[in-house]
Amino acid sequence: MSIPRNLSIIADTLNSDGTFASISNTGSTTLSSGTANGVAYLNGSKVLTTGSAISFDGTNLAIGTTTYSSIASFLSTLSLGGTNANVSGGIAYQVNGTVKAYQYVDTGGIFTHQALTGINQAFLVNNAEAMRLTSTGLGIGITAPAYKLVVSAAGASGIEFGPAFSGTANLIQSYSRSGGVYVDTVYEAAQHRFNIAGSEKARIDSSGNVGIGYTSLTNIGSNGLAVLGNVGIGTNANTTYTGSPKLTVYGNQASQFFALFRNDSSSASASSAIALNAYGNTWGIECGSAAKNNNSLTFQLDYAGSNSEKMRLDTSGNLGIGTTSPAQKLQVAGKAILGTYANTGAYGLYLRSDAQSTHYNWQISTQNTVNGGFEIARSDAVGSSTFDSPSVVIDSGGNLLVGKTSGYRGGKLVVSTTNVTQTSTTANVQITTSDTQAINVGGSLGLGGQVGGDETPFGYISGRKENGTSGNYAGYLAFATQNSSAAVAEAMRIDSSGNVGIGTSSPATALSVQNVRSDTAGTGWFTYTASATSGKRGMRVNSSNGYCFDYYTGSAWAEQMQIDSSGNLLVGTTSSPSGLTNVKTASVTTSGAAFYGVNNSTDSAYTLGLWNKATTSGRRLIAFYAGATETLVGSIEYNGTVTVYATTSDHRLKTVIGAVSGSGQRIDALHPVEYTWNSNGQRTRGFLAHQFQEVYADSVTGTKDAVDAEGKPVYQQMQASTSEVIADLVAEIQSLRKRLTDAGIA
Repeated sequence: MSIPRNLSIIADTLNSDGTFASISNTGSTTLSSGTANGVAYLNGSKVLTTGSAISFDGTNLAIGTTTYSSIASFLSTLSLGGTNANVSGGIAYQVNGTVKAYQYVDTGGIFTHQALTGINQAFLVNNAEAMRLTSTGLGIGITAPAYKLVVSAAGASGIEFGPAFSGTANLIQSYSRSGGVYVDTVYEAAQHRFNIAGSEKARIDSSGNVGIGYTSLTNIGSNGLAVLGNVGIGTNANTTYTGSPKLTVYGNQASQFFALFRNDSSSASASSAIALNAYGNTWGIECGSAAKNNNSLTFQLDYAGSNSEKMRLDTSGNLGIGTTSPAQKLQVAGKAILGTYANTGAYGLYLRSDAQSTHYNWQISTQNTVNGGFEIARSDAVGSSTFDSPSVVIDSGGNLLVGKTSGYRGGKLVVSTTNVTQTSTTANVQITTSDTQAINVGGSLGLGGQVGGDETPFGYISGRKENGTSGNYAGYLAFATQNSSAAVAEAMRIDSSGNVGIGTSSPATALSVQNVRSDTAGTGWFTYTASATSGKRGMRVNSSNGYCFDYYTGSAWAEQMQIDSSGNLLVGTTSSPSGLTNVKTASVTTSGAAFYGVNNSTDSAYTLGLWNKATTSGRRLIAFYAGATETLVGSIEYNGTVTVYATTSDHRLKTVIGAVSGSGQRIDALHPVEYTWNSNGQRTRGFLAHQFQEVYADSVTGTKDAVDAEGKPVYQQMQASTSEVIADLVAEIQSLRKRLTDAGIA
């Protein structure tokens, strides 16, 4: 390239690699090589180049050809990529040398876009396809429209229009092709049909009838409505009932309601009615058939037939069932059953006071917690519609529960309340009479069963007034029984002072027993029975005013012990031994042995005396036994001359090892001491138990310095004259005698 003189090079635009960033020319520039009339362009290497693809001679333009056309006639003569005999004055579009589409103005003056077979037309906005025209239809937002016009949201859901969809019927369809859900509206001359997913759901026929769920509306006349499913007015869901009602009308304002009017105000007996029919039975709900403005609401069976009225709500608000003239808010002629749906928790009967500010409300219902039960509950507050736990329940077993619903072990009557204190004048359960106050008047409770098929009490518990004085609350509790002749007699009484009388209605002491048993042996019996035929024990007062304790052998009573009128305790005898004075005695055996104690403060010879009246030797006064087999381990007895204190020491109970040894060392180990007793200061001699125990363990009991659970001392006890001590003393004496004899001293 030659650089003319008028070409200026701007130095400050020179790049670092020696190339020019910018060149300005104030004159003409001639290239030394290139294509004449070729439009200059930068090739892929950014080199300025010319070619014959596009030629421009300053007036005319040629694209893909050497034939030039003026700019004015370009649009009518331009041919792109080849020629087509059917196209004159238009543009042909080709791909790889093959024509795919044309743009031209036809002889009728219509500007035409023509895509050849298999070619669709797309329209892009911001380099993104917004619309496509195919041989099927035009798609907006979709690349493959299924009908003549489809408007879609990215091909997922939208609206489709299908003229002549089926015969003369036209289609408007809302759809979601990704979810396979379709809602169709089909229009034709005779009817409009509305389809969902290819299945008809509703139609409007040529008679103006609307059908939902029905394809034939020939039986409802004209301008009618037929609904196969459920209808909601003011709601899209059932709000009042757990089933599936055919018609639900719902409103939340005073002006929203369901109304039936009869436009016949001139008739004195005009009425409006609703007829309900199922399986040939027709019920009618009718308002009217009486003087105008004074109509009752009636419920009739076989409506439009015999019209048998079953229920009526009159203008006074009285509801009558089985009667046409109810006199109260609810009047039932016949038996009434109050029920409820168990799964709703609704109540069978609701009792509401008119004085809501001062009264509680009540409910009576079938019991929800126990199948088949019945309950009564009170509202949790005055005027409230929320209820506490039931106050009274009759459960499925027929048990009456007051203040209790569960957690009991049986009983036809169960009462559960808060605790009533011992001195309270109230009670958990109260049975009273309505009689005028008088002595021996009060409530009673009978307990019994059946006799010959009749139910009768066998025993009675009653609380009665103890006097007839007004303002005096003294009363008694009486227990009575019924004998074989059905005569009732009081058996026991607790009076207002707390005295208990058995066999008497006037107990003078805490326990008074009279005439429980009366026979020749005495009166005033207490009896304890171990079995029905034997083992009985009794206490009575005999004819001599003594207290006797008897035993029943199975055929007769036999006295075992007695406290006579003098205070003597007699066991095995009915009289005190002779020859004793100033003593209380008790016989111990039938052979005449007795023990007694001093009864005269001037007689200090003994506190307890033991007398064995046997005349033979070996009269034992006390015997000591131990072990499970009652083994004799010691005794105190009189042998005819002296009193012997003995312990069991038979040779058959021992194994002899040899003569005593070490006696001297043991005797020398003892520590005899002098001491005084802390209780009275008396001086004496002896041993300390714990020191003596170290030498002769079997002669001492207890432990040194021991205390009980309360920290009190548990003193040791010892006996210095036991056989082990005597044996050492005897052995030592014998040894001393032998040594003296051997020494010639003895």
